[in-house]
Amino acid sequence: MFAEYAAMHKKAIDYTVITGIPSDIILVRAQDMMEVLNQEELDMFKKECRNYPSDEELRKKYYSQKKWDHMRLGIIRRSIETNVSKGNAKDK
Repeated sequence: MFAEYAAMHKKAIDYTVITGIPSDIILVRAQDMMEVLNQEELDMFKKECRNYPSDEELRKKYYSQKKWDHMRLGIIRRSIETNVSKGNAKDK
């Protein structure tokens, strides 16, 4: 489901939707959806729908994750090297 946040808040979506696989796209007007949902369902839907992060936010999260992954692997590598060298020292 795309653009539910924008529909619920009556604003335009800030992104373009691109699919990597063949998809069936079904358009439902927000007004039609409001008529089908009862108040409890509508309240739950509004509570659960989230806005997608901006491209800039996604890039920041991506690079932050890449930086963490690189640092984590470095820590693991150094830990292994330290333990191996300690093991070699005990063998002598």
